[in-house]
Amino acid sequence: MNLSPAQQKVIDLMKDGWELGMSQTIGTIGVCKLQQGGIGRGGKTQRVRRDIVYHLERRRLIKRTGEFFPTQVFALTEKGKEL
Repeated sequence: MNLSPAQQKVIDLMKDGWELGMSQTIGTIGVCKLQQGGIGRGGKTQRVRRDIVYHLERRRLIKRTGEFFPTQVFALTEKGKEL
């Protein structure tokens, strides 16, 4: 599967224990970031473009783990773990 370098980096960081989240609070809807060790756990963060998240979700490489307010959290699918 051909992914852009930015898309592959998201997959690789998630494999290394970084968690992907998308803000759902008013004024920041759609702000996406990866956080080392998990969202809200105080680790390093890295912003991710929304289109990358949407693309990975459409290709079923990541999935939403549930509706969590104020941040929607994503996890790798089995297909994503294989990359």
